[in-house]
Amino acid sequence: MPLSDFLSAVRCLVLDDALADAPPPARRREIARRFPQLTPAEADDLSAISPARLGVYTDLIFAGQRSQIEWTFPISLALIARIREHLGDDRPARRADFDLMREMHRFEPWRSASSRDLAALFQRFIAGQRPEWTDACPVLTELIDLERTDLDIFYAEDVDCQPLTDAWLHAIGERSVEQVMAIRFIRPSCTALRFFDHDVIAIAREFRHDQTLQEAPPQTRICAVGSRSPGTLLAEWNRVTPTGHDALAALPPARVHTVNDLASDWLARRTADDDSTGEAALFAEFFPQFLGWLKSGALLLAPS
Repeated sequence: MPLSDFLSAVRCLVLDDALADAPPPARRREIARRFPQLTPAEADDLSAISPARLGVYTDLIFAGQRSQIEWTFPISLALIARIREHLGDDRPARRADFDLMREMHRFEPWRSASSRDLAALFQRFIAGQRPEWTDACPVLTELIDLERTDLDIFYAEDVDCQPLTDAWLHAIGERSVEQVMAIRFIRPSCTALRFFDHDVIAIAREFRHDQTLQEAPPQTRICAVGSRSPGTLLAEWNRVTPTGHDALAALPPARVHTVNDLASDWLARRTADDDSTGEAALFAEFFPQFLGWLKSGALLLAPS
């Protein structure tokens, strides 16, 4: 009998449907019924493993899965704990989170070793199976999206680029207009652009600063850009104007662009909103934003 059949039976007992705590003969009959592909010797071996021992393996697997979710979604889990409490669930938060992992497995098993796959599964599970939570607190959906995107940004492939140095920034003032407009840059594929209905950037910063969560975050639509900080290599989120959001979104990722390309598009969009400001003043408004995007890692200088 192929080893894969035996391992599949073990996986099923550990993760999907454990045996009842019955005497060994009863367990042997149940295994033979549920796994007819096993040989008699394999069924004997499997029935000799006590349900309690299998339960230890089950707990270890789901506890590990919970730890990964806790690392990826600390803010979302803190909010979920509050929602549960408001809905009358009196289980300790970590016990409830452990049970949530088992429910998520029944919804869709995590079949890879990728933490990004697990994070995406968690997002699908909450969206599809916990509408009472997202209805009670709509900001939960946005926090989960922000934290899952943080993970994608963190694990994104490195991009070949020119380092942004203080000397380079200082030399900007000595360049001619033509030289500034010819600066070449890349929008990394991991740069994320979002419209949020709540200021989740402020919520996340407050939580990471002192572990406090706003009681009832007000609804306020913001545009946001998420990127990998060149200094820490961690995900960083910043607010951006609607014009800036749309101009960045129009840049094909992983391709070289010039400041002239971006500025022309930005100025056209900005002028469409308000044509009362002169072009020089508009460019003076644009260029500090461009430098901010470079400093945050939303844009990277192209290799020289």
